Amino acid sequence: MARQVRVSPKWWMVCALLVGAYASYMSVKTVDIHRGLGTSAYDFGLYEQGFGCSRGSSRPSSR
Repeated sequence: MARQVRVSPKWWMVCALLVGAYASYMSVKTVDIHRGLGTSAYDFGLYEQGFGCSRGSSRPSSR
């Protein structure tokens, strides 16, 4: 038989608070990095545009 383990509601609140704080912090940091153009997609786009210009393309490719 499986027995039930009782967990204090206080611990659930602490856990939920920590999860919410972590999610909020990571959301703010991710948006800040994105707005600062610190994403890998932006870096790759710069590389691709430079490569396109070096091969004599008349304009940067847009996909």
